[in-house]
Amino acid sequence: MILSNVNIKQNVQELKHMKIEPFIEANVQPASLDITLSNSFAVMAKRLPGDKVYIVDMSEPIPYKKIENVDEFILYPRHFVLASTQEYIDLPLDIAADLEGRSSVGRAGVFIQNAGYIDPGFSGQITLELYNAGNYAVKLKKGIRIGQLIFHRLETPTDEPYRGKYQFQKGATESYIFKDYEWRLNEVTGHD
Repeated sequence: MILSNVNIKQNVQELKHMKIEPFIEANVQPASLDITLSNSFAVMAKRLPGDKVYIVDMSEPIPYKKIENVDEFILYPRHFVLASTQEYIDLPLDIAADLEGRSSVGRAGVFIQNAGYIDPGFSGQITLELYNAGNYAVKLKKGIRIGQLIFHRLETPTDEPYRGKYQFQKGATESYIFKDYEWRLNEVTGHD
């Protein structure tokens, strides 16, 4: 079941079943909650002088440059940046959420990329993967409504809540794919 505006407000304000800080009631839509952009960004670090080609090896940490406490960020055409929501969410064991881009932002050429599912039990700010597919640079400002969360109630609460590597993240958080179990499994077994 998708939560309506009534369900969202009730779960946050009355029942205290779901935590969203800050909770801006004006951002509650008929069946979603608009989320806002924080002032935290991260970009993949540029290659070092003399490097001919830099290849991202996902079994190793990927170098990122953090850009914190900025009220505006210019996203150039065909560039990618990690950003963060202002909202810190704490989902209970019976609610999951989908993250979607806002149509108005997409029409300006900015897309929220693929990591759009939030498991029950997740706590933290949401890292956004933003890509400018347009022909013009776009000024991103702290506090703009950048995306929306659609909340789903599970038929039964999960008995295995999210406890992954991004639990309790704050700010734009780089990829931790190098911590995935398959890399460790390959080291232990000697397989590729």
